[in-house]
Amino acid sequence: MYLGEIGYEAVNCIERALCRIHLQAVVNMLRNLQFEDLSKMVTESAALQTFSDETQSSRLARKAKEAPFMPIGLAGLTLACLYGAYKFKHRGTMSTSVFLMQLRVAAQGTVVACLSAGIGYSLFRDYVLKSDEVKKD
Repeated sequence: MYLGEIGYEAVNCIERALCRIHLQAVVNMLRNLQFEDLSKMVTESAALQTFSDETQSSRLARKAKEAPFMPIGLAGLTLACLYGAYKFKHRGTMSTSVFLMQLRVAAQGTVVACLSAGIGYSLFRDYVLKSDEVKKD
């Protein structure tokens, strides 16, 4: 059956019914939320508004404090790109496709190593350093 056969009134009726069902689901979801959940949502919304007012340099400083491996990763990316460009210029008789394949493998290995170091640092910070703070209290 084609849309022209159904008629625009039937389509509008179906759309209105779907909107009512969707609105009812949203109302039910809001009724089930606890006050704590709503206050958390408001707090997160306020934090997002605060972050939108910051400058690029303060944002970079905040991100570096939250994730100390980010600036290290950016510096590593810059160095890897510069090294790859230098080696590409002085690659000798090696074909371009083989060089780029080797460079890709090296880059992927570096990413895996950095991710592993970051996860290890996060686990150390969250579990080892937190347990030391609990023992002091």
